[in-house]
Amino acid sequence: MSSIDELVTVEAVEEAIGADPHVVLDMWGHFCAPCRALRPVLEELAQERTDWRFVAVNIEDVPAVADKFGVRATPTILLFKDGAEVDRSGGFIMPADLTARMDKAV
Repeated sequence: MSSIDELVTVEAVEEAIGADPHVVLDMWGHFCAPCRALRPVLEELAQERTDWRFVAVNIEDVPAVADKFGVRATPTILLFKDGAEVDRSGGFIMPADLTARMDKAV
């Protein structure tokens, strides 16, 4: 079972961001090779970092979410603290870099 919640509406994303103090939002696409490479990294981090909620949105299926957050490329990782975006990275990110960004956001 995945530790990453796959969300399919703008409302679900907004609810997740508002309900949890720390959220990692993975914006991905079906045909994105870096997205596929990043998923196991995020799955592992989600198991280790239970102080963060991990959610994902396929922006090919739900382009309204990409529009809302100004995401034009995949993968894009957004970090939220208390409902506000505090960090954003595009492209594949190394686990140590993502962990450092998460630690800084707390």
